Amino acid sequence: MHIAVVALLAAGLTVARSVAAHDLRLTPDRYRPAAGQTVLLRLWSGDHLIREEAVPFLPDKILAFDQYGPTGHQNLLDRMLASSRPLHPWRSDQPGTYVLTMERGFSFLSLPPDKFEHYLEFEEGLLDMLELRRAKGERDQPSRERYTRSLKTILQVGPAEPGGAATQALGQRLEIVPEVHPGTLATGARLPLRVLFEGEPLPGRLVRCMVRTAAELEVQEARTDADGRCSFVLRAAGETLIRLVHMRRADPASAAEWESFWGALTFELPSEGGASR
Repeated sequence: MHIAVVALLAAGLTVARSVAAHDLRLTPDRYRPAAGQTVLLRLWSGDHLIREEAVPFLPDKILAFDQYGPTGHQNLLDRMLASSRPLHPWRSDQPGTYVLTMERGFSFLSLPPDKFEHYLEFEEGLLDMLELRRAKGERDQPSRERYTRSLKTILQVGPAEPGGAATQALGQRLEIVPEVHPGTLATGARLPLRVLFEGEPLPGRLVRCMVRTAAELEVQEARTDADGRCSFVLRAAGETLIRLVHMRRADPASAAEWESFWGALTFELPSEGGASR
């Protein structure tokens, strides 16, 4: 069981965030290339599917960068050049579904007490972490948080077919796994998902699904159930982002009190004509 809330935001309207860390997503310049067509991959930073800044490849920040698809598994990390933007020119001559995943190392963040509590309660719905912080008597203390990211994007060369890498768990630390290939769905269909953390279902976390059209940004929210599942109705064609944040108390040996894990999945729900953006 989940509760979904749909919000429509006018184009150009943004919601202020108290956190210094913005959403980061792995984004191709086209999601549905033709066979042999080169795709440029970028890391875009910015909330609400806004492309605020293209983040360069920094070797000390990326732990793994992998491709899964009809040609098997490939390690893309060794092919990348430091400080490159775009990150990587990608192409495939073989039709099929390709999933690219990236695991990033920890970065550190500190927020004033009021902004940290706003982040927990209103921005990410981490109510259990808010209760734990208050139980420990830390309401008046600034936060000490380390955060990492698990990113995933789906590329489709040729027609999409059910199954394949798009619906498989690929071993990310925090992973959003569609239970139906998004590329096989039409506008208005429901997309069921599983959320896994360290290979196990993650219950009770707030997940958002966003799609930006020419006129507006549509946002849906759902909480994962006991099996880590939730679902969203794909109401509009276009670039889609599904994202969440999970948090837990950090290891006492680390320099942080909290550690958070940011997950992001991007794909394109095609229009009736199937043309990619």
